[in-house]
Amino acid sequence: MAMEDFLPFPFEEWVQEPEVIIGLVMAGVAPVAVPALICSEFWFNGGSSDGVHKDTAYYQEVVRTTALLWEGSCVFLLVYGCVQYTTTGAMIGVFFYSIVRSIAMTIVTYARVKKESAGHGVTDEPLEPVSVYTDIEAGTFLKCASVFVLQMLLYVLLLRWIASKSFSEEETTEQEFVRYAAGSVVATVQRVMSQGFHSGELKPFWMTYFFSNRGHYRRHYHYPKMRLLMSWIVNDILFTTVFLLLPLVTMGSDNDMEFVKDCTAVLFISQFDSFEADIGEGHYLRAEAAEREDKDESRGKDAATELGSHTAEAVSDQGTEVQEVQEQAGVEHATVETKSSM
Repeated sequence: MAMEDFLPFPFEEWVQEPEVIIGLVMAGVAPVAVPALICSEFWFNGGSSDGVHKDTAYYQEVVRTTALLWEGSCVFLLVYGCVQYTTTGAMIGVFFYSIVRSIAMTIVTYARVKKESAGHGVTDEPLEPVSVYTDIEAGTFLKCASVFVLQMLLYVLLLRWIASKSFSEEETTEQEFVRYAAGSVVATVQRVMSQGFHSGELKPFWMTYFFSNRGHYRRHYHYPKMRLLMSWIVNDILFTTVFLLLPLVTMGSDNDMEFVKDCTAVLFISQFDSFEADIGEGHYLRAEAAEREDKDESRGKDAATELGSHTAEAVSDQGTEVQEVQEQAGVEHATVETKSSM
């Protein structure tokens, strides 16, 4: 049975495309090439060749940036080779790749958090919300659901538009190829600049929320699992899918202004739920234990203040009574002396 009976495009012809060959080779050598690029980055910036750097945050950022650049290059080449035969097949492949990638990243993030928690303990510090989905202390669930529905609607409409396009090799012009390459650069830069769902939301917020042993951040009105599911769908699965398909959107742009509008529209959809400015401490999620300690401390201060007030009043009353007794004694003494003199 031929391979074409299982796939929506001729597989044997697809793997012979130059861009597909380059993409597959890059994916195959990634376990060797990416660490080599990381070491070279440290070498050029004064770090040691074995990848150890004095700043851990810098090391993590170099690894993340290099991996995203390499991953984007591979996927964009494979997608370009696939859309020449079927756009739907390219979209399905990218969508399933996003799911598998998300599951793998979640497992890695969970393992890292467990390791860090075992080494440094659990913190009760307030959790700062980074999006509508994590604003569970002051934000309403209705607002969260409304944003989710709107983002889902815009993402689905965008994907439907991509699926309706045809990008055959015979009809692709040089200008469309240039716009595809430019769209690849825009998508890669945006993915690098964005913190991402796992490093920007899952690890700092949700992992602490669900696995904190002493914090007890949960409340009955939070609906955390629903919020996490909605954020995972739009900020991880659909975000990765759309940005890996963004070059197809820019490829279909009629002119340069349309190119700018298409890129801006996709960036707007992806950042619609994010908080760009300081939202205030009232939105911070505090641990139940910490809140209880604050309340106890406040009650203790109030009790001490009240006790001090009562003590001062008692001392004042006692002083007044002593003074009255002394005055009365003085009057009686004066009366006795007067009678004696008479």
